[in-house]
Formats: sequence, C-alpha cells, structure tokens
Amino acid sequence: YYLRARAVDNAGNTSNWTTVLTYKFDNTAPVLTHTAETEGWTNVADRGAYTWTPAGSSHGLAGYNVYWGTDSSGTSTTTFQADNSYDPPTLTSSGVYYLCVQAKDEIGNVSEWITVLTYKFDNAAPVLTHTAITEGWTNVADRDAYTWTAATDSGSGVAGYYVYWGTNSNGTSTTFQAGNSYDPPALTSFGKYYLRVLAKDNIGNVSSVWTTVLEYRYTTEYFSPEGSLQINGGANYIDGVTYTSSDEIILNLSWGGVVPVIEMWITGGQNYNRWLPIAADHLLTLMTITGEGLKTVTVKYRNEIERESPVYSASVFYDVTKPNFINPKSVSAKSESVTASFSWSPAEDNAANGSAGSGVDFYNVYWGTNRYGESISGTTSNTRYTEMPCPATGVYYLRAQPVDKAGNIGEWATLLTYDYTYTEPKPGTQPNDNDPSQPETPADYQTGNGGTNETIWSFPNPFSPAGGDQARIVYTVEEDGPVKVFIYNLRGVKVWQQENTAYAGRENQIIWDGSDLRGRSAANGTYIMLLLDENKKVLAKGRLLLLD
Repeated sequence: YYLRARAVDNAGNTSNWTTVLTYKFDNTAPVLTHTAETEGWTNVADRGAYTWTPAGSSHGLAGYNVYWGTDSSGTSTTTFQADNSYDPPTLTSSGVYYLCVQAKDEIGNVSEWITVLTYKFDNAAPVLTHTAITEGWTNVADRDAYTWTAATDSGSGVAGYYVYWGTNSNGTSTTFQAGNSYDPPALTSFGKYYLRVLAKDNIGNVSSVWTTVLEYRYTTEYFSPEGSLQINGGANYIDGVTYTSSDEIILNLSWGGVVPVIEMWITGGQNYNRWLPIAADHLLTLMTITGEGLKTVTVKYRNEIERESPVYSASVFYDVTKPNFINPKSVSAKSESVTASFSWSPAEDNAANGSAGSGVDFYNVYWGTNRYGESISGTTSNTRYTEMPCPATGVYYLRAQPVDKAGNIGEWATLLTYDYTYTEPKPGTQPNDNDPSQPETPADYQTGNGGTNETIWSFPNPFSPAGGDQARIVYTVEEDGPVKVFIYNLRGVKVWQQENTAYAGRENQIIWDGSDLRGRSAANGTYIMLLLDENKKVLAKGRLLLLD
C-alpha cells in the first residue's frame, strides 16, 4: 500500500504527486502441503529422523512448530525449529504416535497444523489369562479339541499361539497356530498330559510365560496303591499293640504302587476326616475324649488316578495312670544265708476310670542296705527276684518299682527286709568256697593265686583307674558254662556285673575299669567279687581295693 500527496496553495496552485509512505501488509499464511504417512506396527523404539515437504511462503519461511505424542490432534509451541526434519526420542511405551507440524513465516503468519507421520509402536506382550482345567483320570485316548480364553493385545493384535502338548508340566514348543483351540492327537501311553500355550502378537512380542490351560489324565488300567502303618517306630509294641502314655504319637507311613501316591486319609486322631498330603512321619493327636484304653488308628492312601488302597489299622493302648502296689506289706526275715530270693504280689495297673490299664511290664529292683534306696540293681519281668547276695553282715532291703507297658513308672515300695548275720567259722575248719553259707576267710582276699588255691582274684590289687589301671579279674571253674561276676561295695550295693562263658582247666579273665552300672566312677574303697553260676550258686569270692 502507498500513501501519496500533493500540495495546493490558496491561489489554487498544485505541486506534483509525491509518495510519502509505502506500507507492506501480509496476512497470507505459509502453504504446507504434505501427504501424511502411516507406518505399520513395529517394536522399534527409535524410529529415526523423518523429513516432510517444506512449506511455501511469499515473504520467507521462519520454521516449524513440532508436536510428537499420542494425541492425533496434538499441538505445541514448545518445540520450534527451522528444519523440516524431526528425530523423535526413543519410545518406552506402546501406542500410536503422531508427528504434527505447523509452518511459520518470518512475520509470524502460521499455517494449519497437519499430521505428517503416524507411527505405531508396540513393545507390550500379549496378555493370556486362563484358569487351567484339570480333568479326572479317564481311559478316553482321543480327547476332543479344547478351546482356551483368547489372549488380548493392546497394540498390534494377537497373531496366534505357540502350542505344547505332552507329559512335561513345564514343556515348551515351536509349533505355532493362529486359533485359540487345539485338538490333541490320540494317546497311546499312561500319564498326565499338559496343554500349554504362549501368545504372540503381530510384531513378534510374546506373552511373559507359558500357560498351562489343560491337564489331561489318561490311563488304561486303574492301579491301586499299597502301603503300611507303624506307630512310634515300633517302640513299646507288644503282642500287636503299641502302648503309650502320650496322646501324641508318630505314624510311620510307607506307600507304593505303579501310579504315584499323593494323599492319605487318617482316622483315630483329632481334626481329621479329610485327605492330606502324604508324609512319611506324621504327628497325630489321639482322640482321648473317651479316656484311657485301646484305640484304633487307620490310614488309607490315594494315588494320582484317585484309586484308594486298603485300609491299614493299628491298635494303640493309651494309658497315663501309674501302676502301684496296693497296700504293700514289707516282709521281714533274718538269716545267715549269704544269698536270698523273694517273690511278691503283683502291682496293679488300672486306668483312672477303673478299667484295666496297659498292665505291668517289668519291675525296677533295688537290693542293698539303704532303707530308701532307689538306685536300680536290676529288673525283672515277673514277681520274683533272685540276684540278692549279701556280701557283709547287715540289714538288706528289697525294693521294687513297677513300670507298665505304656512307660508309666509307679512308686518304690519296700517288699523285704532281710537281716543277714555273718557267722565266724568254727576253729580248725576251712570254708568251702562252693558253699554259699560259708563265710569268707583270709585266703579269699589274697592278691593273685600264689598257690593258695583261690578261684577268683584280681591284679593289680589295689588298682587306680585314675592312674590308668584296670582290674583284671581272673577266675577258674571246674566245669564249662555261663557265669556272672558281681562287684559289690561293703554296703551291699551292686556296683557292676558281667556275664561270661567260663571254661574249666584255664584261667578266665574279664576287665573292670572302675565304672559302675551307670558309667560313673566308683568310689575309693574295698569291693567284694562274687562268681556265680547259672543257678545262682556262689563259686568263688574275693576282694579288691580301688584306690585313686
């Protein structure tokens, strides 16, 4: 545009026209023409630079506003550049991305926004969600086609599935198909078969894990399992019954068969009546609401084809009541016999409700000079005890403690008080060592035979276990046969014993290390050695001295 003027005076005279202003006005936007491109789905995150057709402008092009994002109508004035090429940043998320541009001339006129590139990026795996189906055991070899829930994919779409069919529960395969249905081939062998799939989308992304969609169990024969049942490792098992004083027992279980065993059903315990996973040792709490007495525990097994074994049972006698002597009476006796034997009335073992208990199994026995002695001299399964030598003058006590088959231990009771008196031999007589009524003589206490005709002696004598000594006890017998060697202290308490087979015509030898029957070191002092045959007849006597 031009502004021109000429001057006119009052007399009407005019000057020439003169251009006083030239004004340039432009409201025409730059022209941006480009055929938009849409590229197919890809998992390439770095697309690389893209160049579009340059815009035209009658008065000079300044550059372009650029938008890159997932909005198909997106605009932005943040990114301005002079060049008609754009290198997008590396993508991290799946989606459809748009490159939109707007041309701008040097005086600020702008074109419309246009989309020059549509870029489809997919780095997300398809999603396969299906609840696996486990079918019961069957003898149908040809399973019919199975259809699983189709996978989904937010990007390029699901192309198909890799499919595995076989007996490996973690199996994989390169077999690929488009559909979400599979018709397995007819089976020829027993086993568990797994249909497993892996989804794949159109650009090659695969689902994160293989998914088992079907477990099919096929068998041609219905094999039953076998098993067994034992309680507490066989402890306290007497005549077909396990005796216990605890309401908790251990079931020792074993099973087998052609088909793997997976479950067991137990009765006789608290909170059962359901299938449980198999375990070789199972802790069971007995049903004790009915009190003490005989109880039955059973178990049966079930294998993978849901076949059950026979029922295996075991009898358990639950007993928590101690056996006891009812009003025990102590018998008193006075004698010059160096040995004694005694029989007593049996202890009773009744349950708390008055019913019969498990029964007395054996008696712990104390024989010695302590009125209240409780150290165990021996045990007996009947009501008679015969190993009762009296090595010195004194009052001896026979005490017994009943123990029932369930392991309950009763109270000690004194059953016999035995007053033994040592009698001096008559002048001029020699004792006969084979006669238990004869007292000891000095020859009985000599160290070593030494031609004195001793039949039991010890060396070294005295001996010191602390100093490394052992008592070598030597004895002779007139006939071959079993014998027992007893060591007593002077209070009449049995300290040690050993059984052996003795042979006539030779010196028989055993070793005593100075320990008592409980493995403790015996005290310093004099000890009596007694040699008895299988009929409890005293064959020889001697003394030895332990001195540490």
